Amino acid sequence: SLANIDDVVNKIRLKIRRLDDDIRTVVRGQTNVGQDGRQALEEAQIAIQQLFGKIKDIKDKAEKSEQMVHTAKRSQKQEPFFFSLVHQKCSFYSVENGEQC
Repeated sequence: SLANIDDVVNKIRLKIRRLDDDIRTVVRGQTNVGQDGRQALEEAQIAIQQLFGKIKDIKDKAEKSEQMVHTAKRSQKQEPFFFSLVHQKCSFYSVENGEQC
């Protein structure tokens, strides 16, 4: 009947208001999640840049270490030649002067 129509309309309006409130709450929550996601992404990008910096430092140190090892190996290869020259020079000196090195 038409007498109850105002009550029905008011109940429907109340339900609509509640649904609008629920929708606003969900939209706000999604907005916050989006902002949190952007912030997390920015923090991750910064962490990745820092990680790449540390990796570069490690790589540079490894290259320097490798160069030092290469130099040391080269020196070791030259040492026998150097010592044989010193020995020959010392032997020659001993024979000429009658002294030992």
